[in-house]
Amino acid sequence: IQTTNYAAQSVCTMKIVKSIAASVQARLYLHASSHLGAIVHGQPIPWDDDVKLWMDNKKKNEFLGICDLFGNDVPILASPEIVRLHCEDGRNALKVWLQVEGIKNDAKDIEPQHFPFVDLL
Repeated sequence: IQTTNYAAQSVCTMKIVKSIAASVQARLYLHASSHLGAIVHGQPIPWDDDVKLWMDNKKKNEFLGICDLFGNDVPILASPEIVRLHCEDGRNALKVWLQVEGIKNDAKDIEPQHFPFVDLL
């Protein structure tokens, strides 16, 4: 079940994804369980562990190019803690997540990304 902190991290990650998408003139749409939660519950489904967004696949390389400008070593936020942006071309989607310095991966070595993350399909 999502905690308030988890939900806040999801919103922050979505805002960064939205900003990157806007910079490459890509539109985003809620997809799958994220769309269902918005329609049925008016909020994320409490047990959903990620946010699913759809973006035109033609914009994928441009989106990744912006992500690469940051890389894993350039913080996007340095106060109060260092926050790093991660974008990975996964098996079925682009995975985007924020890593706050000092916060352990909730995925427990099953997945490389930190939860919560955004799947861009």
